[in-house]
Amino acid sequence: MISRINVDPATQIVYKKESDTNFEQANKFDYVVVVVDENTYAEAYNDSSNLTVPNPGPSFIQAVKCVVVLIFAHHVVIKPYVEKMDAVLAAWLPGTEGQCIADVLVTMD
Repeated sequence: MISRINVDPATQIVYKKESDTNFEQANKFDYVVVVVDENTYAEAYNDSSNLTVPNPGPSFIQAVKCVVVLIFAHHVVIKPYVEKMDAVLAAWLPGTEGQCIADVLVTMD
């Protein structure tokens, strides 16, 4: 999917699963897309007594200039992080490939 993203040729896109804030800060990216999700989804019994954004999401949001994508089956409290977010996309349960998320974030061919 990343190869199909249509951006300016001078734009560098770097994908790193389970990254850390040191990597993001060392590379001085203009923006980081921070995807925060939960460990389980609505397909299982999943009442949550904790509505906080799970780690390491908060550390990324606080440390880097970011666009945040939230993938949850329930509500989460983002108020403590709103001032640090340049944009937020509540994707809920977007499907298996996340194509709809990419379509919202960038222009696709």
